[in-house]
Amino acid sequence: MVNLSFQKICHDDKLFYGLLAPNEVFEDYKYLLKVSDACNWVGDTKAAVPQSTRIRLVHHILLNTYLDNGEDLKELLKNNVFETFFCLHERKVQKELRKKWARWSGLFVRQPMRDVKCYFGEKVALYYLWLGWYTMLLVPAALLGLVVFLYGLAFFHSNPLIKEVCDSDIIMCPRCDKRCTVWHLSDTCTYAKVSHLFDNEGTVAFAMLMAIWATLFLELWKRHRAVYVSKWKVYDWCEEEEELIMDIVNDQDCKPKHYRHSYFRSTLVLVLVTLM
Repeated sequence: MVNLSFQKICHDDKLFYGLLAPNEVFEDYKYLLKVSDACNWVGDTKAAVPQSTRIRLVHHILLNTYLDNGEDLKELLKNNVFETFFCLHERKVQKELRKKWARWSGLFVRQPMRDVKCYFGEKVALYYLWLGWYTMLLVPAALLGLVVFLYGLAFFHSNPLIKEVCDSDIIMCPRCDKRCTVWHLSDTCTYAKVSHLFDNEGTVAFAMLMAIWATLFLELWKRHRAVYVSKWKVYDWCEEEEELIMDIVNDQDCKPKHYRHSYFRSTLVLVLVTLM
């Protein structure tokens, strides 16, 4: 277990505990990410750890810490020792995101993905990146569907199939064996007209174009996503590897040994290999 520092805060007759992890935890986390083969992290180990990463680390430590009697945080919550646990918002950053992002006029500008990533983390940022990309590419698909709908509306009264149904005097068989009477085909006139708006001659072309749209959407999304995951240095990120790293960081008996290059050792190895 990591020794977390805490601060008691009393507010509205309730007692809050603010937790803070030591800097050594984040330094070990960055170093283990750098030497990991699966996470493919190439960031600067001297750079500051983002707030989202700090919250994720502390959250992992809290959920994987056990008392002497074997109880963890979830059992303490069930026993009403604590009411809940949560992370605090940064008021200043939250206001900036509300001005840039969480507003109706933000529909017509690009999302501030860098700010979203720094505040919520890469996983949440990638979700909103996909949502924005999906919404943007739905616009041409929606316009195409509108054209098909207007085509059906233009031939609403002149379509021969609708005229055949509405002007028909054909008597249809009962729909069931008992208590059902015969009915006229012209009774389905309204249904035929409404169906023609969405199922007409242009629907076949629309279905073919939507199949092409789905393929293009997927391939273009892969390219769009690759730009951001490469920029954020999370390409080929492995969540299982990161969870293992956080378990190592949370274990006080396990200290990562930093590699130090030795020129003497390298020279000795080269000499021995040459002699052999």
